[in-house]
Amino acid sequence: MNVISPTSSGRKFEQLDANSGTSYAPAATVDNQQPVFKPSEQQIQEMHATLKVKTSMMAVGACERVKKFARVFPKDIAESPILSELINIVVEGPMTPLAGAAMSALAAMAMSPDGRQFVCTAGGTAPIIKLISEHFPHPNVDRALTLLMNLSADQVNRKQVREEGGVEALVSIIKISAMDSVMEHAMGTLHNVMLTDIKAKMRAVEAGVAYGLARVLAARLPPNNLSNVRCRMLVSDLLQVPDLHERIQNAAAELGLKLPEAEQVHNFKKNKAMLAAAPALQPSQSERSMGSGANVSRMGSVAGGLDEGVVPLQYIEE
Repeated sequence: MNVISPTSSGRKFEQLDANSGTSYAPAATVDNQQPVFKPSEQQIQEMHATLKVKTSMMAVGACERVKKFARVFPKDIAESPILSELINIVVEGPMTPLAGAAMSALAAMAMSPDGRQFVCTAGGTAPIIKLISEHFPHPNVDRALTLLMNLSADQVNRKQVREEGGVEALVSIIKISAMDSVMEHAMGTLHNVMLTDIKAKMRAVEAGVAYGLARVLAARLPPNNLSNVRCRMLVSDLLQVPDLHERIQNAAAELGLKLPEAEQVHNFKKNKAMLAAAPALQPSQSERSMGSGANVSRMGSVAGGLDEGVVPLQYIEE
C-alpha cells in the first residue's frame, strides 16, 4: 500500500533555496519516486492557465501535474484558482478525457481532510453526483465514483452528498452495474456515505438497494472478490433495517434470481463483527492491473471529521 506522509504530522518542512531565494517544502516520496516539492506561485499560475485551454491535450498534462502536487500539498492547490477550474472542467464537459483527468486530480486532493473539505465547499459534489446519475456506463463514471468515495470519507461531506442525491445515484448504479470496478467503487462509496447516518441508510433502502445486494449475493462470487466483500459490508451497515432479509429475498424473487441458502444470508447478523473487519483494504484485481496503480485503503478515524469507531474507505491513485 502506498504511504504518503507529508502532512500526517501536520507539519511542512520549509527550506530555503539559496539560488532563487524561494522557500520550498520537500515531501516524503511515494514508493520509490522522486520527492515532490511545494509548488511555486509561478507553477500554480502556469497550471491554471493551461487548464483553461480545455481543447488542448496540454490541459490533460496539467491535470497530471496538479495531481502530483495535490497529493502532497492539497491545501496549496485547493486555495488556488486551480480548484475551481478543475470543477468547471467537469461541469462543462463531464464525458471528456479532460474531465476524467480533472476528477483524478480532485481525487488526489481529496485524500487529505483539508483537501476533501475544500472540494466540497467549492461545490464539487453536485456535478460529480450528476455525472454518476446521468452518464452511466461512460468510463468517467468510475472516475467520479472514486472521487466521491474520497470526498465522503468526511462526516460533514457525507451529509452533503446525501442531501444532493448521492445515495440514490449510487444505488442506481449498484442495481444495474456488472460485477466490475464500477460496482466495487459504487458500493464502497455508499458504505462511506451511510456509515453512521441512519437517514442515508433509509434513503438507500427506499431507493431499492436490496435489488443490488440480491444481484451480488445471487452471483455467488468468490469470498475475496471485492464486489462480494463490499456487498457484505453494506448488509452489515444496514442491519438496523428490521426487514432487510425479507427485502433482499423479495428483490431476488422479483428479479428471478436464486439466493444462496437462507442461513448464509442470516449469518450476516450472526457475524456482524467479522463483517465490519472484512478485508476491504486490499486492492481489487482490476485496481492492481490499472495503469494508474490504484489502491483502496481503510482510513483511520482520527482526523478529518471522521466518526470514531468507523473506517471509511479511501481510493489511492498514483
